[in-house]
Amino acid sequence: MTSVQRRRGNLFRKYVFLFVTLVSGVMLASGITEIYFSYQGNKVSLVRIQRKKALATSSKIDQFVEQIQRQIS
Repeated sequence: MTSVQRRRGNLFRKYVFLFVTLVSGVMLASGITEIYFSYQGNKVSLVRIQRKKALATSSKIDQFVEQIQRQIS
């Protein structure tokens, strides 16, 4: 193997390494971004569900208190 062939091989490996590193970095950034937005969406949905349950529970508590007040009077 001549020195020119050796240099070409080293250069090829460097470019392959650079390409693989860049592609991996982009894929990692994309995955992290997707996870972040998915987390934010789930958090909003969870708050909405909790709010609905809290309103339903407070309504039941109001009805219970009114029923107790009627029984007392």
